[in-house]
Formats: sequence, C-alpha cells, structure tokens
Amino acid sequence: MAPPVVDVFVGSRRFRCEVASTGPEHRKGLQGRRHLPVDEGMLFVFDAPALLAFSMEDTFVPLDIIFLDARGTVTKVARGTPRSKQRHVANARGVLEVCAGSGIEVGQKVGVRVVSHYTLHPEGIGQSTALAAKRRALAAASGASGNSGAGASGASKFPVIPVAIGAAVLAVVVLLRRK
Repeated sequence: MAPPVVDVFVGSRRFRCEVASTGPEHRKGLQGRRHLPVDEGMLFVFDAPALLAFSMEDTFVPLDIIFLDARGTVTKVARGTPRSKQRHVANARGVLEVCAGSGIEVGQKVGVRVVSHYTLHPEGIGQSTALAAKRRALAAASGASGNSGAGASGASKFPVIPVAIGAAVLAVVVLLRRK
C-alpha cells in the first residue's frame, strides 16, 4: 500500500507530504530519491517524544529537516547536505523533511489536512460509508469545526486538523490504514 499523503501547512506554505509512521518507513525516508518538488516532502510521526537523529547518507536532495514537538511547533531546523553522514539530533515527536531553503523557522506552527482518501484507504476508489464515518469521527476527535478545500473535480472536502503529532497525524494514519 502506498504511504498516506497529507497537506502540511506552515504559515502560508503548503507541502504535499507522504507520512512515515512505521519503523521501516522511518528508516527509508527520502533515501534514494534524486528529485523532490519544492512543495512536497515527508512527515515522520513517532509514538512518543524521543531523541531523534536524522542523517542524509543515502539521500541525494538537499533538505530542511524540521523537528516538531507534540503540539506541532517547530523546535529546530537543520540543513541536510546530500550524502552527508552528519547526524541532526533533537528531542521531538515528529519531523518534516522538505527541500532545503523552505524558509521554515523555529516557533512556527504546523497544521495537517488529509488530502487523498484514494491513497489513504485500502477500500479503493470512491468514498465508502465506512470511510465517511471514519472522516467524521476524525474531524470530531480533532475538534475541527469546518471543512476546507475541494479539488476541481468536486472531490470530498477534508477537515483541516491542527497538528498534535501524536493525536492528529497518528489518528489519521491509524484510522485510515485499518481495513
């Protein structure tokens, strides 16, 4: 199954990000990729805050490595140099990796919106009743009051979720990966 995809908002910037929430996904990350569009990236989420170390040894694209606390606040921004063995370390609950030069700064808040139920849910194309119920439950649990953004095709709107790295993003991943 393809990794979940979410829109990550930092200030007025939007990044379309794959979510890495398992050990194998954490280890693989963006390794081996030769290109990354400036508006894409990867959001790493962990079960609990921990001392996290990220390196760029097998990564070919310069990255900003953005460490996040459990409230979704940026606590550290490191510049990752391609093919470098240097470790970037911080106590964090999540990490956002995007192209270097993103302009993201310490103290900024991060928000997340689920953008693709086709990728996120194994029930296939089309919105099932079960998926609709899961989306409503997720929106209610996150306290999201409204919906935001619809695609040109009239695709369903998804709630904008202020990120609590453990609560919101992991809830998205867990709810939408269940069969």
